[in-house]
Amino acid sequence: MARRRASVAAIVGFVVSVWMPATVAADTAPSLSGEFLVGEGENLDVTGSCSQTGTSTITYSVSGVAVGPYTGSFTEIGTVTIGQTPTGNFSLGFPIKQVTTLEAFFTIDSTVGQVTGSKRLIEQSNVVHGLCEDFTNYTPPGTSSLISGTYQRVCACAYGLSYEALIETGAGTFQDSGNSGLLIEELQLTAGTGVAEADVFNEAFSSTGIVAVSTVGKATGGGQLNSGVAFGFEAKSNGGMQGRCSVIDQALDVHAKCLTVTSYVQTATKAIFKGEADVNGVRTGYRIVVEDNADPGAGADRFTMTTDLGYGASGLLTAGNVQVHT
Repeated sequence: MARRRASVAAIVGFVVSVWMPATVAADTAPSLSGEFLVGEGENLDVTGSCSQTGTSTITYSVSGVAVGPYTGSFTEIGTVTIGQTPTGNFSLGFPIKQVTTLEAFFTIDSTVGQVTGSKRLIEQSNVVHGLCEDFTNYTPPGTSSLISGTYQRVCACAYGLSYEALIETGAGTFQDSGNSGLLIEELQLTAGTGVAEADVFNEAFSSTGIVAVSTVGKATGGGQLNSGVAFGFEAKSNGGMQGRCSVIDQALDVHAKCLTVTSYVQTATKAIFKGEADVNGVRTGYRIVVEDNADPGAGADRFTMTTDLGYGASGLLTAGNVQVHT
């Protein structure tokens, strides 16, 4: 079966549609403006749980080439939910609907430095849309082909996502934030001919500001997320890197325990630390981001953990509190 790749023309068109460069002061590291991520083929894994009447969920993991200020390689994992609100548009005859949530985590490795960050949906609108279809004996419009398979598509085609990233370079440690565009398309056929399969991932960034962050501080907290995740942590860099954490995800039967803290940074309301953890008996890298937005923290504070094994937990606290000590 022929497989459609992301063409240079398509990539350039996507960059032009979602990227405008931003000016960066000479005494800071480069921002992510102009950064472009490309993944396809076997490097893109998309799984959909599709519903015709309720919410569809798409999870993805991808690796590939990073081009721009941080040229190198990247990895990203994410979860997308799609509701039933139509946009009035179609792809291959399937109705496109509004995305209701999107959360993703990415890492870029380059000779300039390492970038780790997260992305979220700005707001529900037609700007970020998608579809999730499992189909059998379907005839696409304009063809006579009878095909069966799966089709997942997500497009944040006009800066519909916000991002925050930690950038570590020889010049120091910086926090970058802004907007990003995203395209995921995977069409896989189990039967039929005459329609080209697709597996494409494209992403671009536009920074709204980059600032230096402190590498000295302390953060503590614990609580629960609405996904059934319970957590507790303490991390600090005063007098050397120290920390511990425990994350229990009952739904996924995951128990993660932080073993080391090798990096810590904070702003007035956010702390980011990483190191190595034990996840169900396997040693792996982890990254934790906590946000201290209110006191108490239920409904306002946020906790996120991602690991190199692909596990991720993120959300607003339903109970508990996060404190970033200044």
